[in-house]
Amino acid sequence: AGFSDSASHTALRAGSPEELQAAMETGRNQVISDMTDFFWEKVAAYPYVATPSLRATLGDELCSYMASGLRDPAGGFAPPGERAFSFFLFGGAGTGKSTMVSAFGQALQATLQRFIGAGRRADIVKVALNGLTPESLGMILRVQGISDMSIERLLEQTVSRGSVAILHLEEIPEDAVLQEALVSTVKQMVATLLRRYHQYAGNVILAMTSNYRAAAAIARSTTQITVVAPSADEQWQHCVGMLETSLKAATKASEVSVALKYTLPLMKDMRPLCQWWTTLSYHMAQRVEDYKSAHGSEAPPRNIAAILSSANGGGVISVNLEVELAEEADVEGGGSRSACSSCGSCGRPSTRRISLTDAGPPRLRRRGAWDEEGVEAAVEEGG
Repeated sequence: AGFSDSASHTALRAGSPEELQAAMETGRNQVISDMTDFFWEKVAAYPYVATPSLRATLGDELCSYMASGLRDPAGGFAPPGERAFSFFLFGGAGTGKSTMVSAFGQALQATLQRFIGAGRRADIVKVALNGLTPESLGMILRVQGISDMSIERLLEQTVSRGSVAILHLEEIPEDAVLQEALVSTVKQMVATLLRRYHQYAGNVILAMTSNYRAAAAIARSTTQITVVAPSADEQWQHCVGMLETSLKAATKASEVSVALKYTLPLMKDMRPLCQWWTTLSYHMAQRVEDYKSAHGSEAPPRNIAAILSSANGGGVISVNLEVELAEEADVEGGGSRSACSSCGSCGRPSTRRISLTDAGPPRLRRRGAWDEEGVEAAVEEGG
């Protein structure tokens, strides 16, 4: 964890006070830029596809928040209370609002651990507001006893250690008056808590998600962001990346590549798309494991190459898998065995081409739900 700034060190040793100040400011801005870039890398790895508009709007607020947290020359991360960070994500069902909050928390924690300290945390405390009244909400917010697990207690456990707590208010109702009453009740609880931990007054981030726009009073005090599904190209890239990542994780293969040879329909609800690549990667991993068992191989494959094609726009998907198994010499020697210099065949890997024909994913095809029966598999062995 941490970072280095050689320019400031040089100015400290040989430069004027003005040069040192300029070098420190330049270094600080570079750190903020590096932290922001690292944050979005971790969001993408969550995985989450952040649209350009979301990155721009939330990114500006995040950059300001990180800058305020680095104000202490002695180091550490302590945003001031007056720099409260909150955002309101709204959009249709399945567009990724709650997923973004989860990705936000994980990415922020990774960023703080990378640049500030290995022990830094960013914990999410989630409260679903649908069906609640201000009175019933108040009962679950406040500390009721020494061993209770109220929302206030959960926040306190994080804030008292100097870490960041993300209070996620999800499923905020449509009614504007009820919205304002519920959010106001939560803010009053947070304000009471932070009076006991004033040095960490900026360590609570309020993240709100709803299918509806924020009420006027809420919108004036937060950053409101419309969340929409990614573009068709972004969805296509996301699916390819997740198929590769999931297949590699399941098989422990050294290399995995996936080629998607047809156009996916643009989805406004990302949940069926997630179900599609999750189910498909599972089927492909199972075929690879079946082949390994049939050939008595326990080592992870060297390489898996998958080609997905469809003659009817995804109604039925043909999956061709080429699996290259590791040989015993590879496992024992810890590396690849080179081919014989005279004939070039001694190190030739065992390769299998597997063809699967299966139904497309729910709502990505024109008929029925996913059916695991009737999968056709053809095998073509290569020496």
